[in-house]
Amino acid sequence: MKNLIVYFSWSNNTKNLIETINKQFGFDVVRIERKKPYSQNYHTCAYVEAKEEVEKHIHPQINALNATVSGEITVAICCKCSFLSNFYCVKLFWNIQD
Repeated sequence: MKNLIVYFSWSNNTKNLIETINKQFGFDVVRIERKKPYSQNYHTCAYVEAKEEVEKHIHPQINALNATVSGEITVAICCKCSFLSNFYCVKLFWNIQD
């Protein structure tokens, strides 16, 4: 089984956390990047752009992920939503057929 961590990080806090934790495991890591980047201004990003996406159920386009997987895989998807005040890490299991 292959292990993969997929994460989003606006300010690099989640990126730094994932890198620190992953030193013990050595899993493959893929960063999710929005096609149209969020504002560099925290308030605009968190309380206008991202909040609107949550409230209106908008799923922004992301860049292609740099990952090739097949067979059984465990994926941990990690992100932090400041206006929701929690860090989320969801562990998923897939069996991907070629």
